[in-house]
Amino acid sequence: MINHPPPHMPPPHQPRRRHPFMDFIANTPLPAQWEPFTLDRYTGETDPDEHLKVYITHVALYTSQDAVFCKAFPTTLKGLALEWFTTLPPYSIDSFDILSHMFSTHFAGSRPHQTTTISLLGIRQEPNEPLRAFIDRFSKAALRTPHLNQEMIL
Repeated sequence: MINHPPPHMPPPHQPRRRHPFMDFIANTPLPAQWEPFTLDRYTGETDPDEHLKVYITHVALYTSQDAVFCKAFPTTLKGLALEWFTTLPPYSIDSFDILSHMFSTHFAGSRPHQTTTISLLGIRQEPNEPLRAFIDRFSKAALRTPHLNQEMIL
């Protein structure tokens, strides 16, 4: 009887796989004109969808290759987010759609609370709060409110 290695374990003659990508992603080179990221590394404490938008915008300057989107993504992570990525099973990522969905789902709890038009009605000027500070606070909440009726702001 032949003993086979457990699933996701490399044969004894191969080094342990240190990433979750399929081979075609792992073997895809980065574009020649590739520039290192200047965006803040994602830690898992802020909105994952915002990080994805910034990342996609940056990478799209250089390529539309899905494999490059996957391969470069872990370089934008640190802390708990990088820890999450390093625990993904080998061969579990075959597209950026899969990777971004897994990322967004895992860090969904870090999304900011969605404000609604009704919740804006509850924003009141605090005692001793300068009018300018109140207007700034209200305006920031209004910007985070989807489908906001512009007449509501006035």
